[in-house]
Amino acid sequence: MNPAIIHTLNDTSGAAGLEHVILQLQLRLSMLSWLKVIYGRAFTVSKLKETEAEPAVYAGQNEYRSVLPNDFVAAQSFFRTEGPERYGDALLSTGGYLANRDLSLIVWVNFHELDHPSRRDDIYLETLKYEVEEQLRACEFVMKIDEYYDDHAADIFRGYDLETIKPERLKFPYCGFRISLTVYYQKPC
Repeated sequence: MNPAIIHTLNDTSGAAGLEHVILQLQLRLSMLSWLKVIYGRAFTVSKLKETEAEPAVYAGQNEYRSVLPNDFVAAQSFFRTEGPERYGDALLSTGGYLANRDLSLIVWVNFHELDHPSRRDDIYLETLKYEVEEQLRACEFVMKIDEYYDDHAADIFRGYDLETIKPERLKFPYCGFRISLTVYYQKPC
């Protein structure tokens, strides 16, 4: 298991609903030794009133950490919620409801720093994508994987200002991809 998950997950006992699902997905992804940092849900923040939106994860003590691509991490990921939470029918045995939500998993990789068993000197993006999808599909809360993007920064980082993401951050030796998925969970009454 990837030891970096220790930095992301603490006590999972109090997590419910979407938070619980994201923690479970992080645990699944921690099986990939090459994925060094597995952040949870990123929120969109702006540092100034008129500045760009960027993804940031809560780091504790009222602080947020940017999860934009950087050279300090060989491979990182984070989750982004997409659209509203949708409710299903009442669960009579528990008194709660089933809910589902669309998520995106954004992964960014520095191939020069990547520690992968099939290390090659050409791009092996599809191998990484397959390994990530395999872990996502193994999670009981994933209803379906909807879409995959890896060509354009505008698709991978949709919802964020691209001015802060330098174009060279998506050219070899770097790459990024986005997997859109739908998850479900129980929502208490």
